[in-house]
Amino acid sequence: MNCEFCNSPSTQIYEVQLGSHRSGMQRCPVCLSCQSDPLFSESQVEDFYRTQYFSRQDWQVAKAKLAAADYFKKISRKVAPLKMNRALEIGSGYGFFTKLVLEQHPDCQMDVVEPSEDCRNFMKEHLPKIHSLNLTLDAVPEQSSYDAVFCFHTVEHFQRLGSFLESLKTRVRTGGRIFILTPNAASRSFRRLGIRWGWTCSQEHFQFLSIGIPDSFYRRHGFNLVMAKDTCPATIQFPSYWMAKLQGLKFHTRRLLSESSLIARMVSHLCDACVNQLLQNKSSSKLLVIEKVWASTFRFGQKDELFLILEKM
Repeated sequence: MNCEFCNSPSTQIYEVQLGSHRSGMQRCPVCLSCQSDPLFSESQVEDFYRTQYFSRQDWQVAKAKLAAADYFKKISRKVAPLKMNRALEIGSGYGFFTKLVLEQHPDCQMDVVEPSEDCRNFMKEHLPKIHSLNLTLDAVPEQSSYDAVFCFHTVEHFQRLGSFLESLKTRVRTGGRIFILTPNAASRSFRRLGIRWGWTCSQEHFQFLSIGIPDSFYRRHGFNLVMAKDTCPATIQFPSYWMAKLQGLKFHTRRLLSESSLIARMVSHLCDACVNQLLQNKSSSKLLVIEKVWASTFRFGQKDELFLILEKM
């Protein structure tokens, strides 16, 4: 396939799948962005996220709350000067970021798109100030009235950024802005680890954006690129420092030794056990303190997240 963003020929780097359906993740050698090809049908994707993607667990709720605080910290200075009468969050999870926005902008009319029934039920119970709660973006009226759209760790679940921007073009007012945080396709971690990268998630992530996507792509879909910045993810987000190192240890051990080696299998099982334990307990305050110390010391080079701001032309 040719890259959607710069039209350069792309090459497959690993296989992706959706249920029993299979495709391949293609990397562009020029802008380093990645997209799956061939495409899954939209009905297959929507059905997966509606019925299989989320199952509510206490540790997931705690992680989502801490991640939302990181998102808000990253965008708050960019949003504070904006006059926000109407805003939209797409893929809001449990709605913690929306809650923070409403605390800063109490007069803002806030709409949410979230396919997970568990998450929607949680928001109905805990966030009564949400103006409307929608299953898909298609359910949001095309009124060109949103001052801001927030999309955090969501676009990697879509298959093509262009069609997503076209859908938003009719819903965002002229001068309105889209704020995106997403895994960074150009990060050194991803280029080194490939399918073993913490955010690969080959059964649910179908595209990765990069800072190298040309400005002309965004203009073609009705938006100006205001900012594209590599940044470090929250310590609570995967891949965190510890999780990234565990994945790296597992990967390099298996490279140095044969797959059937007893030592390689022992290291692999140990790393998997540690990662699972971290995922279950990352919301504990003691672990967060440890991670924050390591993050401030070592994680400055782990720019695994991409921050984009787009403005409607």
